[in-house]
Amino acid sequence: MPIFATLARQFSKDPDGQNGGDLGYFRRDQVWPGFADVAFTLQPGQVAQTPIQNEFGWHVIKVEERRIVAPPGYGDVHDALRKELLQEAAAHAIEQARSQLTIHKFNMDGTPVSVVPDIIPAQPLVKRDDSAKP
Repeated sequence: MPIFATLARQFSKDPDGQNGGDLGYFRRDQVWPGFADVAFTLQPGQVAQTPIQNEFGWHVIKVEERRIVAPPGYGDVHDALRKELLQEAAAHAIEQARSQLTIHKFNMDGTPVSVVPDIIPAQPLVKRDDSAKP
């Protein structure tokens, strides 16, 4: 058994420690940035020279293997692309229609809404203490 896996099983407090510390394959965006920065600079077989720390504890990183993830096929993204394009087209059509409209506002009785004058309170909103005059 490789020494890294043995040490992970013996000392790790993480549930993955029982798997020899093997996290499997992951993309950069699937792990926290500090971890990704170290993991994606190492070559297969390399171990990070210093452990890194986050809110979950200390981590020793070893890269076993890399693989290239193939881009998704058209069939895999067809529905998502269709939905996104329809949303963009609908938003554009609504924006274009709104730019050509004139909006008239009416009161409940059918009369046009006039400009509402500023409302001035009849009495001050804060009670003044007139007894403390200079």
